[in-house]
Amino acid sequence: LEAAVGGKYQKSLAICQAIEKAFSYPEPDEIVRHAQIPGGMYTNMMTQLKEAKLEQHLNEVLRLVPRVRLDSGLPPLVTPTSQIIGVQAVNCIVSLHQGKDMYENVSKNFAELILGSYGKTPWPVDPEFRYKICGTREEKPYDTSQYKPQDNPPIAEAGGMLLALNEKEQLLLELFPSVATKFLRNKRIEEWKKMHPEEAVSQPDGGATDTPSSPYEASDYEPSDGEPPSFWENAPNWAGWTDAIVTAAQ
Repeated sequence: LEAAVGGKYQKSLAICQAIEKAFSYPEPDEIVRHAQIPGGMYTNMMTQLKEAKLEQHLNEVLRLVPRVRLDSGLPPLVTPTSQIIGVQAVNCIVSLHQGKDMYENVSKNFAELILGSYGKTPWPVDPEFRYKICGTREEKPYDTSQYKPQDNPPIAEAGGMLLALNEKEQLLLELFPSVATKFLRNKRIEEWKKMHPEEAVSQPDGGATDTPSSPYEASDYEPSDGEPPSFWENAPNWAGWTDAIVTAAQ
């Protein structure tokens, strides 16, 4: 920390590398670096490959990401386009291993990206590629006049209160309809119970659960990675690796 604050970046890097070596960290994955994918995108691709029982083909998917990205107009690999590109790269590998055309299986989001529904891409999409994916060579921006807002129904178990009561909740409902519907429904029911405790006792709970502090379930935050206990049990003793770090800092 002192080296980093003091602007001694090379020494800081040497110390970090010594720590990584002491704990047997793997070398940087050059394929991942060239694919330029963020961490969340990598995790989703692995999940999709495991479901297809093709996890051994991860490197093929990573090598294909730049090609899929170029075909789709070089969109930035940030949410949501990073997930769209990642999913399509996996779909391409699955199709190829089934002896089909690379773009035989195209996701709805990828087709909308190619069509122009999400706006112009940094690099123009080849009209012939757009025709192959969407059946038209013309770019078609999304028509906002066709958008239908999410339903905001009254909740019977909450005395008829609307699902979303303000602009913030309505926006949450528009962005995450399925998750927000459950979250807001439980929130309205709990609010109604607090305002009408006598009536709440005489009525069934309607399947409501304790109001979460966010629109996500606790299970969404269950640890899915990290080092197993055996890693720390087998780690080198303190004396060994601290000596290596001290040497790197000198």
